[in-house]
Amino acid sequence: MFRKWSASWPGVRKPRESAGGARGWTPILYLAYTRFTRQPTIENALSIARRLLDHGADPNDYYMAGDARYTVLAGVAGEGEQDSPRQPYAAQLFELLLARGAEPFDTQVLYNTHFSGEMLWWVALVYEHTIHTPSLAA
Repeated sequence: MFRKWSASWPGVRKPRESAGGARGWTPILYLAYTRFTRQPTIENALSIARRLLDHGADPNDYYMAGDARYTVLAGVAGEGEQDSPRQPYAAQLFELLLARGAEPFDTQVLYNTHFSGEMLWWVALVYEHTIHTPSLAA
């Protein structure tokens, strides 16, 4: 159903113009900050993320809250001062977003994950995705 709907929805191709809903966000931000907990919806969330990215959603999209910049990756990571749960499909979604050009050096993700003391997974993932990046490009 999403495939049919998104194919006719021009807003997916123009992310900032498609901002809407209760928070005025783009579809990729809603996906990142919503927690899907049942297996069928987890699989659908990954499929929807791929579809949004295929149609021009920005993997580096963000919203501002005061001086803080909350990215798509930060939404997937969760945690932070409010101790939001991490996405149940976080690993797959991080891989997809990074492969599609998300900025790996997201300081908000590092900040959010330091509260639980489990930030090494993020550092390892950033390392894995940047080890072959020329030093000036990172």
